[in-house]
Amino acid sequence: MREHARVPDVPGHPVRRAYLADQEYTVVSDFRIVTQVTNNEGVLIEGTMNKRRPCRLIDVVSVVEDEARPVVFMERGVPPTYKRPTGVQKWGPWLVAADPKDGVRLHAYYRCHDGWEHTTALTTFVVGVQ
Repeated sequence: MREHARVPDVPGHPVRRAYLADQEYTVVSDFRIVTQVTNNEGVLIEGTMNKRRPCRLIDVVSVVEDEARPVVFMERGVPPTYKRPTGVQKWGPWLVAADPKDGVRLHAYYRCHDGWEHTTALTTFVVGVQ
């Protein structure tokens, strides 16, 4: 977890309680991969999600066999520096560096306010398996 330095590691501390409450309030729900297309660079994925909070996306990271790998946002080439509107919407295509049959976990990091980053586990999938 990429926890911000201003979050005290003291049980019961008011800032710590606020941080933990914030982490429970999800930014994205119903994240679904609708399409997978494998190529020599990895797998292109796209799909739908319900964005529930007006937070700014910082980054999305894929994890394959406990190794963090970057996700390339093909619709813009770099991580978006804008806030998507809330509500149900499409996303992608994103390029994930993974081989067929690899198990992949996607994690997103958001900035909802200045205190800390918000971490969301988006989904898990197996490359080439819908």
